[in-house]
Amino acid sequence: MSQERRLHNNSNDDDAMNNRHQMEYEIASDNLEFIPTFLKIKQIILLRHSDFINLLNEFNDTLEKFTRDEPYYLRFTIVPHSDSNVFWKALIRIKCSKISRADQSRLNEIVLSLQQFLSVHQSLCQQIAILQKCSSPTLYNSSPTDQNSSSFSTAKLSFSISNNDNECCICMDRKPNLVLPCTHKFCDECFHEWSSQTSPTSSQTCPLCRVDVNSDSGFVLAETPKYDNVKKMLTESILSLPIDLKNRANDGTSMIRSYRE
Repeated sequence: MSQERRLHNNSNDDDAMNNRHQMEYEIASDNLEFIPTFLKIKQIILLRHSDFINLLNEFNDTLEKFTRDEPYYLRFTIVPHSDSNVFWKALIRIKCSKISRADQSRLNEIVLSLQQFLSVHQSLCQQIAILQKCSSPTLYNSSPTDQNSSSFSTAKLSFSISNNDNECCICMDRKPNLVLPCTHKFCDECFHEWSSQTSPTSSQTCPLCRVDVNSDSGFVLAETPKYDNVKKMLTESILSLPIDLKNRANDGTSMIRSYRE
């Protein structure tokens, strides 16, 4: 009887240990999953209407200049009367349009919520800021003074954009040694933790912006990528944004996964 009790107690101890490890894993995974959502909620709470209008206008200017050599550009506009209520943060809708420079016709459009827009803004501003660090002539024909006060100042409203590009996008502590095609950078520890999660889709998306990635699409960060290659990839990504978001919404994958709500 005494031996059976000891075996029973040992079994309970093993179960408790396994449960504790499982709980610690789930807590770590939940915290990793929670980071982008928490940052955007914090951003929305602190966002004033006047600041949002400035952010929207400057973001449009930035995208128009960035794609100035292309036959099309991207523009975000507020759906009329959607921001005229005291609850504007919940009710506002922002239309994303691909516009022809030749005749100003609109080719593709999609309507976003405030959270979806801020996710897109955050992702594109970060990628454009990274592009500026590539060895290249000045992106815009402007004086140093103009550059200091350029529209990229709007990136300050995106809480997850670090002032130090040598930080992991998740822990913001260790140096990144892995960069995904979306140009978000991570340290091995954070990315492996994300990749090991049990969700079947988690390891196939960027932890920050949820853009779909293949298991072998990441590459080790060895040197600064070439400016022309990065700019071409980013320009294509910007101009295809409306149709990409619309396709994700139609095929059931939802924009929440790629641009976390």
